[in-house]
Amino acid sequence: MNEWILFFHIAVLLVLSLLALKIGREALVAFLSLQPILSNLFASKQIDLFHLTTTTCDPFIISCTLCATLLHEYFGAQTAKKALYISYALLLFFMLASQIQLLYIPSQYDTHHALFVPLLSLFPRLTLASFVVSFLAQRLHLVILSYFQRIWPGLPFSMRTFMAVTLSQLFDTVAFTYAAFYGNVHSVWHIIIICSFLKTIMILLNTPLTLFAKRIVKIHEV
Repeated sequence: MNEWILFFHIAVLLVLSLLALKIGREALVAFLSLQPILSNLFASKQIDLFHLTTTTCDPFIISCTLCATLLHEYFGAQTAKKALYISYALLLFFMLASQIQLLYIPSQYDTHHALFVPLLSLFPRLTLASFVVSFLAQRLHLVILSYFQRIWPGLPFSMRTFMAVTLSQLFDTVAFTYAAFYGNVHSVWHIIIICSFLKTIMILLNTPLTLFAKRIVKIHEV
């Protein structure tokens, strides 16, 4: 059952990404900026997928990747980079706001504080892991790309890029999972396997999805 919900969840986010693109640059930037917050907010929920125990944050990572690609293709690299910076800033703001909320001493009539504590207490760890691992993964991607270019100059650029992205995303998945979830989930390796599987599919489908978007949403329409 969860597998069907996962595919439906991903489909909804991809359709909303295209709808945001149709509305315009600002809508796509806003939609992208929501994804890291939602990913970290729902990351503490564990579910069973393909007989493995994982979390529910993967669809938001996939959607964020597509939004960044669409921003790059339609509005340029600087716009995509600025959108990622905005998403990081909003993620940091949400972390600070959530921790301030937890500082308030609840009323004797309050019934929700005990629910917020386990949900939001993990957020600083997730946010710090996101920042550090994302920075390292981006640097590793450039290092791997340069290395492949040096040892395999005749290899097509698309193949070198695919291999570099796959390896850097594998590092991102393993490092983030251990930094964010170790000691708080049933199995970090279950999460790594599921997340790596979905990320690989997204890497393979990223170009076809972008080409599909260009067919249904023309540049002059955004």
